Amino acid sequence: MFYLGISLCHNKANIIAHFYSREDSISCIEVLIKSGRACLENNIIIFKFNILNAVIQAGSANFLRYYDLDFTDNQYFVFDLVCVLIPCMLIAK
Repeated sequence: MFYLGISLCHNKANIIAHFYSREDSISCIEVLIKSGRACLENNIIIFKFNILNAVIQAGSANFLRYYDLDFTDNQYFVFDLVCVLIPCMLIAK
């Protein structure tokens, strides 16, 4: 269980709570919960992407090592461009 502190004050330099609201109501909690859920979903997607990238790279390296071959530095670079950079650019909004 996680606890969250919200300070309802007009002073930006408040160190008592994690977040602050300049309004005198707790209506900011809805926005804060939505932002937290979106952050959690993004973290899960990034974790899955990193695991998938590692599995693909390890699998292809093991496949080549079976035939006594190995990736060159340029092939690793192209792999990173194709399998990492392009999907990251497509995922980004």
